[in-house]
Formats: sequence, structure tokens, C-alpha cells
Amino acid sequence: MKRVLFIYPSSSPDLPNNEVDFSRYKSVPVGLLAIATYIKNNGYDVRVIDGRAYTKAQVREWVEQEIKNPELLMVCVSLTTIQLKHGLQLCDMIKEKRKELPIVFGGIHPIMFPYQTIMDSAADYVVYGEGEYALRDILSYVQTGAPKLDSIKGIMYKKQGKPVMTPVQPGIDINDVPDPDYDLLEIEKYIEREFITNLGKTKKMRAMDISTSRGCPYRCNFCTNTMDVFKRYRPLALDRVFKLIDLCVVKYRVNHIWFNDDLFFVHKKRLQDIANYIIEKGYLLSWESNARVDQFRDGFLDDDLLALLKKSGCFALRMGMESGSNRVLELMKKDSTVDDIIHAVSQCEKHGIIAIGNFICGFPTETKEEVLATGRLILKLKEISPNGMFFSPGVLRPYPGTEMYAMCKEYGFKEPNTLREWASQKEGNWFFVETKDLPWIKEPEWLENFQVFFYILTVYKTHLLLNQPLSLPWRIMGKIAQWRFERDLWSFSIEPSMLLKLKKILDGDSLLGKLLKKIVYYV
Repeated sequence: MKRVLFIYPSSSPDLPNNEVDFSRYKSVPVGLLAIATYIKNNGYDVRVIDGRAYTKAQVREWVEQEIKNPELLMVCVSLTTIQLKHGLQLCDMIKEKRKELPIVFGGIHPIMFPYQTIMDSAADYVVYGEGEYALRDILSYVQTGAPKLDSIKGIMYKKQGKPVMTPVQPGIDINDVPDPDYDLLEIEKYIEREFITNLGKTKKMRAMDISTSRGCPYRCNFCTNTMDVFKRYRPLALDRVFKLIDLCVVKYRVNHIWFNDDLFFVHKKRLQDIANYIIEKGYLLSWESNARVDQFRDGFLDDDLLALLKKSGCFALRMGMESGSNRVLELMKKDSTVDDIIHAVSQCEKHGIIAIGNFICGFPTETKEEVLATGRLILKLKEISPNGMFFSPGVLRPYPGTEMYAMCKEYGFKEPNTLREWASQKEGNWFFVETKDLPWIKEPEWLENFQVFFYILTVYKTHLLLNQPLSLPWRIMGKIAQWRFERDLWSFSIEPSMLLKLKKILDGDSLLGKLLKKIVYYV
């Protein structure tokens, strides 16, 4: 039986061990797993290697073993931007040892930059949309010469050294593809998880990721879901959803489910049916999902539905709150307001559901006062919901193919010209794009300092509001951060550099890092 190798590279290529984010969150690579399962069901022997979960040496050894197998027909690599460096390291090694072995690149970065990707020396094919059908047909072509490459939708290839792009593959009806085969992964590594609270404490759980739909019909202009290949919403039939819930609880003995749909809350009746199914089965589950703040309204996410969701185990709802400025929210076409954000958090608090909010700063035309307004909103949300988790604003990542990306280019954003240039980009301290890469930000050092100070301040305020103990260093830093924020005084800022150096030590695997982890987390 012909074999296909799927690789999901690490996002931390310079760390020898498994990456920090995987150690914390252990998310299942559901997109890659869905494609690998589909290919397996089409008669291929499949192996999935998740480079996040193992040491770099172990991953390299496994890949070297795989490419010695004469039955290996193709290597498929899924890439986000921060996975490029490790992915290309592995692909270069593959081409060095077995040049004729075809490599297919997929994932969000190749989708955003298909031309740059196909012109890389390691790339034989690029899938620039949902991959199940395209990859099936490429495999058939490699084996039999049919179907012809120019008839396969949603791919790029090289013809006489020139890039060729075929028409886009319409969004796949996910009811036509099989449920993910979680056993293609060493799944216990993913199930044993910890939910880290805003007090730095952990809630241990056995958790699994479930996708019950694809696509998002909203128009947030900074988000890749507005691209044509992702926009159409396609739900999984309810009987298939129930089957996945049963599988997780019965076979894998999970007590927490992460419904990781881009948009889980679309149809009220569907939500009621899922909640009632969990209740009627007697499953002792907690669960979380994404939601939108404008959905907390009469007739949709109202008190009755929230009460039902809580009864079924709804533990947390993650929302893109984005900004404390209505002008900036309108700029990004969020179709929500600051009042919507406040109401959503109030409703979550009312029903005992943890509200988790993400925020973004660094938009073109955004002012310093609007960034500070976002900070003031986060502090207000903390007062409303001390148990809520509201993160210090991250810097905008301009995604090609989005309306916001076009605006960023108008304001001077310079994108790398090749896949290798992207791979060599220096990653920011805790965000992908550094503020200096965004020329419209007039005070990049101030913005970076603000992010760090505000992180310190939210930790400090959370412990005060919940009357929880906090270590002396954190109390001192918290008071300084509060003093600076209240007075808008940011000169002589030594705390951010100290904290960022500490973060790098903690993210590493040194003996010092392991020791410090035991003593610096808040208490």
C-alpha cells in the first residue's frame, strides 16, 4: 500500500524540545487530521507527525526513517507563517536525501502566498484551499497521470519552471468527508490538558477538539475567513456532531470539549439541540467555544439559552473583542460596539461562564488615545467579571488576501518577497509581527511597553478583585504599572525589558528556566 506522510511543523524551530505553546494548550491539528483521515479512507497508508509535540531530533529521525520507505509516495506539509522555518528545514533535508519525492504545501501561509510558495525549491505542489479533494487528485496524478493537473481545482504547480494556478476549489460539504481519525495521532499527548486561569492556576482536564462546521459569514476585514475559500458557512449534520461527542466521551473518556469552529454560534435551534443532547445523555462535561459579542441579544444568546448552555456544561466563551474604540471597531468591520462587548461580558458573568476576550492594537489610523481606550475597557471588564480573562492587546498581523492587508500596504507595510524571507523573519516577543514592521505606528517602543505594562496590570487587578495572594515582585510591578497607566507616564521603562528577558528564560528548557517556573508564577 502506498504511503503518505503528513507533517505539522513546530512553531518554535530554535527550541530543541517540544514547543512551549503545545505544552500549554495541546491543540489537535484538526485541519491536517481531517485531510489525513480522508486520504487514509481513500486507500493510502498514512502517517502524521506533529512537530510541536516532540523534540526536533525525534521529528527529524522519524522523517528520515519515512523517506527511506520505498512505498512513500508523497509528503504533505501544513504551514502557518511561524511554522515555515522548521517546515523548510525538514523539506530541505527530504529533497537532499530523496529529490524525486513530491512535496505538497498546504495550510494558511501557502493559501495567502500561493505564488511565493510554489516558486520555492522545496515545493512541487501547493493546495491553496481546503485540501481533501485536491490532495486526493494529486496523489492519483502522481500514480497514474490522471486526472490532468490543470483539471484539479485549488492547486498550483510548476510547468517549465513557471507557476500555474488552477481555478479555486469551492468549499467542501463536510458531511461528505469522514469524521477525523484521532488515532492517527498519539492522542493521549493531546487529551491530558490544563486550563490556566487568570490567577495562574491550572484546572486539569481530559479534553478534545471537535469541529462541527467550517467557514464564517462575517466580514471582519483583518481575518482570513473573509477570503473566498473560507467564507461560506457549512455545518456538520447534528447526528454526526452527536456521534463525535459520544466518541470523545466513551472512547477517549474526556470531560472537556473544545468546539473549535471559527463560528460555533450560528443557529439557535442547533445550539439548543447540542446542549440538550449532552444533558439527556448525562455526560458530565464542561465545554468551550468561540462566540461573537453581538450575539448576546434577545432571540439568540439570551438568558434562556445561556442558562441551557451553562446547564449542559458551558465553561468558557472566547470572543474577539478587539478594541475599546467604536471607530476602530467600525474600521475593522467588526459589526459590534463597545456596548456589545460590555453586555456580552455581563451576561457571561451573570450565568457563571468565563468570558475570554482577545484584543488587537496597531491598526492603520489608530491613535494612542484609542489604544488607551482599549486598556480602559479591559479594566472595566475586569471589574464586571473578575474571573474573566481579557488579554493585553496583541499587535495586528496583516494577512494577505484581506481588506485590512490592502490598507496596510497603502500605509507602507513591506512584505517579504519569498517563502525563505518569510521563514527568516524575526518573531516578536509574543506576537508574530514586530511593531517596527508596521510603519504607521509612530511610537513602536511605547506600544510594546504598553503591552507589557498592561499584562502586568491585568494580573495585579485580577488578584486584587478576587482577594487572592500575589507575590511581592508582582505586587510591586502591578502598583508601578497602575501608576503609569493612570498618569499616562511611560518614561524610563525598564520593567518591560526585564519581564521579556524572564519570559525567554521561562520559555526555554534550561535548568534556570525550570527553577524559575516554580517560583515566579504569581505566588
